[in-house]
Amino acid sequence: MARGKLASASLDADGVTTQGLRVDRFHLDLSDLDVPVGTMLLRGSGTVVAERGTGRAVITDRDMTSYLASRGFPGSVTFRAGRAEVISRVSLLGRALEVRSSGPVSIEDGKVVYRPSEASAGGGSSIPLGGLGFSVDLPPPFPGLSYDDIVIGQGTAAVKVSVRDARFAV
Repeated sequence: MARGKLASASLDADGVTTQGLRVDRFHLDLSDLDVPVGTMLLRGSGTVVAERGTGRAVITDRDMTSYLASRGFPGSVTFRAGRAEVISRVSLLGRALEVRSSGPVSIEDGKVVYRPSEASAGGGSSIPLGGLGFSVDLPPPFPGLSYDDIVIGQGTAAVKVSVRDARFAV
């Protein structure tokens, strides 16, 4: 069967929801693609192989808050300059408290993980950090894609991805 080579290709998607989490923007740049032209012409489908690539998926703090709320997390998330700030309503000794926490966000084992490094309740008193964090499963990566890092900006979290010898059914 005839095969073709493409030096590069890119993929963009906006407002995609996967596993209940809305991704505001997704961009993927691929290099050195092997395309089964003959199979695609005869059967209308085939498997494209990309040697390498990079990309990112951008999630807004609003979309993260909505996702977490749909799973019972009692708080709102704000992304700011490398950190997340979370305001939660918790019950402590039978009393409802508003708790403010902040800390880094990371990618660990295919999850977005927030572990607060500081927290305070009404009146500024410090409280224990246990139970204030969260983790969000990212979609299982297709073979050849890996989640590399997360960059927190003003109102957004950008998950960086890389591609190595990935296969796409088209």
